[in-house]
Amino acid sequence: YKIFNENKPLDVIVYFNNINSLWVILGAKLAGIKNIAVCVQNSIRGLSIKNYKSIILLKIFNKLKVKLVPCSNAIQMSYANIDKDIIFNSVIPNCINRSYFQEEIKLIKKNKKPSKLKTILMIARLDKIKDQETLLRAYAKIKDKCNLILVGEGERRQKLEKIALDLDLDPKSIFLGSRLDIPFLLANADIFALSTTEDEGFGIVLIEAMAAGLPILATDVPACREVLDNGKAGILIPPRNVDIWIREINRLINSQNQMKYYQNKSFHNLKKYDVRNVKIQWKELFKK
Repeated sequence: YKIFNENKPLDVIVYFNNINSLWVILGAKLAGIKNIAVCVQNSIRGLSIKNYKSIILLKIFNKLKVKLVPCSNAIQMSYANIDKDIIFNSVIPNCINRSYFQEEIKLIKKNKKPSKLKTILMIARLDKIKDQETLLRAYAKIKDKCNLILVGEGERRQKLEKIALDLDLDPKSIFLGSRLDIPFLLANADIFALSTTEDEGFGIVLIEAMAAGLPILATDVPACREVLDNGKAGILIPPRNVDIWIREINRLINSQNQMKYYQNKSFHNLKKYDVRNVKIQWKELFKK
């Protein structure tokens, strides 16, 4: 309340939706701010206690006349499949500062050292929403042809490292943990992978990979399908299908033409996720 009362913002966008966001919204309301929106970032599937709490929270936001803005159609549909009474506004996607990000990538690439093996990079939390296990199992079959780097931290790290060891892989060379130098990692990769589950809400790392000009492989789930334009801007792979991951990775690393084709597709799909375009959508939302 003190922050909002002192700064008097016209609009407030809350980029998380949990019990803490409720206190932020109440503080804004007490300070007299009318234009408040919550960006809903996560899909739900099934009626677990956690998902039930999420539904109740969004209904409270509806009562408080807070605009609910899903960052993907996949998220909105996941709620509608369970409870159709929640009122959502139009989808506004996540975004990045495209020109700034690409300029940073360009500078880093100038010093990129050539390598005989292509590097496959996945950046994601090590939790049950993601599916690093399938990617590890695919990589174990082709480890002599490429390198795999997994960036992220989470409760499944120990289990995933054990799977890597069982597959005769070296966890120390694969798992980098949490990192802040994402542009550096993307600039030094050759292929971006996002092996995930249907609980994926919006893989913002996908648009960062697009900005880095990387060909993208991702699991064929609603959120990835949406961001990758139904497979036009990246290769979509059926969930938990190790054999197709192997096939598509091989196809990319063995064909420079395929690499360039998906690099171009990735680049041209990025425009709608640029911060300048997304900012216009937020401004239009608050005019309503």
